[in-house]
Amino acid sequence: MANEATLQYVWQHRLWHYGAMTTTDGRRLRVIDPGVLNTGAGPDFFNAKVDIGGRTWAGNVEVHLRASDWYRHGHDRDEAYDSVVLHNVQH
Repeated sequence: MANEATLQYVWQHRLWHYGAMTTTDGRRLRVIDPGVLNTGAGPDFFNAKVDIGGRTWAGNVEVHLRASDWYRHGHDRDEAYDSVVLHNVQH
């Protein structure tokens, strides 16, 4: 099983099957720019751009193994994560 560092590496270097990513509600997800890896506190990537169902979003990206990690890590209560536009989790 992968760990979060592996998932961050995959995201940073665009090592996924293009066209394979979708949102939980089935919309197509296309990465325009994965953003800049954050090596400090806060979201994993800054200034990313993603297209979700034909609409472009710009902001930060957080990467986790499980969706529940968002709450387990307390991101829902941390203002540093208010500008996250994508919570990317392993499928």
